[in-house]
Amino acid sequence: MINGKRAALGDKVSYGDSVTLNSQPIEPLTENEVVFIALNKPMGIVCTAAITEKRNIIDFVAHSSRFFQ
Repeated sequence: MINGKRAALGDKVSYGDSVTLNSQPIEPLTENEVVFIALNKPMGIVCTAAITEKRNIIDFVAHSSRFFQ
């Protein structure tokens, strides 16, 4: 829910909006929790988190904590 209304695909959340999931509030990440990674991906590295892919982007970047692109 965004501001008490059912969220739909493509909805945007702005600062100050109320976001809940299963009636539980979702808090925004703090500045210290946000990670941006800029990468010039070399050929042969596949943009997937699938562990079945030998040369996946997650293993290539090898960031210290779990993340998604």
